[in-house]
Amino acid sequence: MPSFDTLSYAKALQQGGVPTKQAEAMATSLLRYFKNEVATKSDITLIRTELKVIYWALGILVIGNVAGISLLFSFVLAQQSP
Repeated sequence: MPSFDTLSYAKALQQGGVPTKQAEAMATSLLRYFKNEVATKSDITLIRTELKVIYWALGILVIGNVAGISLLFSFVLAQQSP
């Protein structure tokens, strides 16, 4: 989870004129949001790893399809030759 200082955030809100209870509630709410909705560096690293695996798997599939189509094309050409 990203670093988030709720106390400093609440104090900054209070200095801006927000009542203490409201500032504390806003800071707590924002912290909950960060915990549930913000990706961490490890999340991003995991996604990158998964995407690399998908990229390579798709590459292998494309190469296999190209090879299969080439073989089929060669077979069709060989059948048409007298």
